[in-house]
Amino acid sequence: MAKFCMRTASLLLIICLLLPAFPVFAAEVPDDPETVYTLPVFETSDIHGYLADTSSSSYEYRLAYISDKVRDARTKDDVYRKDNALLLDGGDIFQGNTLSNLLKGSSLSAAFMLMDYDAVALGNHEFDWDVFTVVDSDGTMLDSYLDETPMVNDIPVLTSNLYYKREKVPFAREYIIVEKTATDGNGNTVPVRIGVVGFTEDHAGSIMNTRFTGAGFVTIVDYSNANRIAAELESSGQCDATVLLTHAAAEDAAFNLGQGTAFDLVLGGHTHASVVGRTGWGLTYMQPAAYSTAFAAAEFEFRIQDGKPVLSQVSNARTVGVTDAPSRLYPTPENASDLDPAVVSLTDRVIEEISELLEARVGSITTPAKKSDYLPGSDRRSSTMGNWMASIIARAVGAEVGFVNGGGIRTDMTMNADNRWQRTITVSDIYTMFPFNNLLYCYELTYQELLELMTYALTESGGSLLSCMTGIECYFVGGTVQALVRDGKAVYLDGQWAPGWAERKIRVGVSEFVATSNRMAGSMPNPLVSWANTSRLVSNDLVDVEGVFKVLDEESENNHWELAIDKTPYFVSGRFFGPMWQEGDPVPNAPGAQESGAEDPSAAPLQSASVTESSELPSESGPDRQAPADSGSSLLKNPLSPVVLVLVIVIVVILVRTFAGRKDKEDVPPEDRW
Repeated sequence: MAKFCMRTASLLLIICLLLPAFPVFAAEVPDDPETVYTLPVFETSDIHGYLADTSSSSYEYRLAYISDKVRDARTKDDVYRKDNALLLDGGDIFQGNTLSNLLKGSSLSAAFMLMDYDAVALGNHEFDWDVFTVVDSDGTMLDSYLDETPMVNDIPVLTSNLYYKREKVPFAREYIIVEKTATDGNGNTVPVRIGVVGFTEDHAGSIMNTRFTGAGFVTIVDYSNANRIAAELESSGQCDATVLLTHAAAEDAAFNLGQGTAFDLVLGGHTHASVVGRTGWGLTYMQPAAYSTAFAAAEFEFRIQDGKPVLSQVSNARTVGVTDAPSRLYPTPENASDLDPAVVSLTDRVIEEISELLEARVGSITTPAKKSDYLPGSDRRSSTMGNWMASIIARAVGAEVGFVNGGGIRTDMTMNADNRWQRTITVSDIYTMFPFNNLLYCYELTYQELLELMTYALTESGGSLLSCMTGIECYFVGGTVQALVRDGKAVYLDGQWAPGWAERKIRVGVSEFVATSNRMAGSMPNPLVSWANTSRLVSNDLVDVEGVFKVLDEESENNHWELAIDKTPYFVSGRFFGPMWQEGDPVPNAPGAQESGAEDPSAAPLQSASVTESSELPSESGPDRQAPADSGSSLLKNPLSPVVLVLVIVIVVILVRTFAGRKDKEDVPPEDRW
C-alpha cells in the first residue's frame, strides 16, 4: 500500500510537470507520402552490472556515455523529451560487476531510471540472486535504495512465455505499447505507437536448477504465440510498429519468427556479440556486445497514409562501439560533452559508497590470467584464467581436482598499464571473477567415477560444464580418455588401471551451476546431478566468493602477497607415453598429512604435484605458491656434497669480511663515516 501511494503521488507530480511536453495524439494526420518521419531506436543488452568498468586504475564510465547518446537523440531544440526515442534492454542487467553486485542491483536500477528506459527483457542471469529479488510483483524492475533513499522504478519487465507453477509469471508483462514522437527533417512531428513484445528462450540449462526448473519455472518456446500478439496489436490499430525484445540470439529469433511475421524489428542478446542483419524477407535484427561495450541503434521511418503513420522501413541498423576509444570514457572536463552528467554523478556516488572494497588489496599476480589464453596442447580446453578459477574452487572446498565451466569464466586479469610486470588483485576483481553467488559443491569420488566424469567432460554438452580443470592431467584422443596422470605417472592408461587406483578416493570441487545442470550428452547425463543425492556429496554450503577470499587471503599471507597462476595444461590432446604407477610406488600425501601423523597414503586425499611453467609448488597450508622448480632441498640431504661445501666456505668468508668491516667502521669518528 505504501508503495502504491508513493507511486501514485510520483505519477501525479510527473503528469503535472510534463503534461505540456507530451504530444496530442490526433485521430488522423494529413496525408504526406513524401515526408519521412524518423524515430530512433536504441538497445543495450547483457550489461552485467557494468555501470562503469573498474578493472583498471582509470575507470571507464560506460553507461554515462551510452546515456549521453540516447539523450542527444531525445533532445530537440535544446528540449529533452523521452518520447523522441525508444530505449530498450535485452536482459542480464545486474550480475557481474562490483558496482552492482555489492549493492544487489540498486545502482543499475537507479541508472536505468535516469536513462528513461522504456522496457527491459528478462535474462537468464536475472535468476542468479533469485528472480523475485530483482523484479517487482507488478511487472517492473526492482526499486532502488541508494543512500537508503527509496526510488520507485516503474520500467516494465517483459516476457510472454515464461511460466511459474503452470501460470504466467506475475512479475513480467507480455507486451507494452509506448507512445512516441517521430520527427521529419524540418522538425515537424507525428505521434506513433510502438508495441514491444517480450520473449524468453529456454535458458533452463544456463540457470542453476534450484533457482529455475527446481523452483517451478518453465519456458514454452512458441514463436507462433509471439507472432499472434504482434499481429493483433497491429491489425487492431493499437500499434504502428512492433518489436520483439528477447534475451536470445537476435538472428535466430528473427528466423524462428518466420516469413509471415508481423514484427518489424528483433532486438536480442545473450550471446555477448554485436550482430546486425536482415532476413531474406526483410526483417531487421540486431543486438549489442556485452558489458556496456556497445549499443545497437536503428531508425523507424514512417510515412503518412490514409491520415495515419505507416512504417515504411527500418533503416541504418548498426552497433556502436563504446570502448573503441577508452580515453573518452574517463570523467574529465574534456569528456563532459560525451558523458551524461546525471549518470556520471550516480556513478561517482556508487564508487564512493564501495570505494574501500574496490581498492582493498587481496594480492598480486605476475602472470596474466586470461579466459582465452589457451595453453599449448590442450585443444582450447585449458587457459590461465580457467586454471586459476578451477584451482581456487578446489582449494576452497578442500578438493584435489577443480572444474569451472567456460561460461563462468567472465573476465581477464591482465597487467596494469603502469606496471606490466605485476597486477594488484582487489576485492572488486574477485567479485568480477565470481559474480553469481554460486554455492560450491565438493564430491568424494573413486578414480573410476572420476573417469566417468572425465568421459562426460569430453562430450560437447559435458565440455560446456566441465570446461577447464586442475589437479589431474587428462590425456584424450577425440572424445576418449586415454590416460589419467598424477605426478608424471598414469593411474589409468589405455583402459587399464594401475594397481589399487580404480577404487582410491579423490575429492572434486565444482560450482552449484555445474553440479545441478543436467545437460544430456546423447543418453549420457551429467553424473554430478545424480551423485548430489548420495553420500558422494561431501558439502554444498559454501558461497563461492566467501571460499575464494579465504583461500586467496591465506595464499597472499603465506606468499608475501603473491598469488600463483598455474600454466599446466590439465586437459592434454594426445597420447601419454610415460610410465604407470606400480604397486609399492610412494604416493604423495595431502598438505598437512605429515604434521597430523598420517603415514598411510590412502588415509588422506592426494595433492597434485604436477610441475607447471611458473614452477608452482603447494605451500604447507595448502594454497599454491611460486617457487623455483629446483628448490635446492636435495642438496641439503647430503652434507658432504661439494656444492654445499663451496656454499659454506662462501658464507664463512662473507661473515668474516662483514665483521671486519664493522670493526673498521667502529674505529672511524661518527662525523667521518659518510
